[in-house]
Amino acid sequence: MSEVKGKDIIYAVDPTPDGTVTDLVRIFNQTSGSTAREKGLMDLNTKDKNGVTYDGTDSTTVSLEGVFTEGDTAINAIKAAMDGEEYVRIYRINKVTKEATYGDYAVSKFEYSEGNGEYVTYSLEGQLNGELTETTLTTIPAGA
Repeated sequence: MSEVKGKDIIYAVDPTPDGTVTDLVRIFNQTSGSTAREKGLMDLNTKDKNGVTYDGTDSTTVSLEGVFTEGDTAINAIKAAMDGEEYVRIYRINKVTKEATYGDYAVSKFEYSEGNGEYVTYSLEGQLNGELTETTLTTIPAGA
């Protein structure tokens, strides 16, 4: 077992998810990323006990931030999917092990931030539609 460093985790998109992963495009200048899973709970109050139980709902969200780079194919694909109200297939990749998880996300927020004298940054959030899939890649997207 070994610790995983943030620099070893990258995100990529498949701009044309056709079942093959040969078209993966890395999101350039990514500064942070996170994936969160949440299980829904409901109150359980019976004559025998009080507490909580799972309510059967499950949600997974992805959040990414980075320095905007002109011509970033991945960012363009994400924005196009959002504009067309389509899902975008996002991969979370461990560069060391080549293990990855991916899913189809509905991007609900995309934001640019422009500070005076600073680089333009972006942030985005999306929610998983369906299930996450685990895979092992044979190659890491270019630029990783």
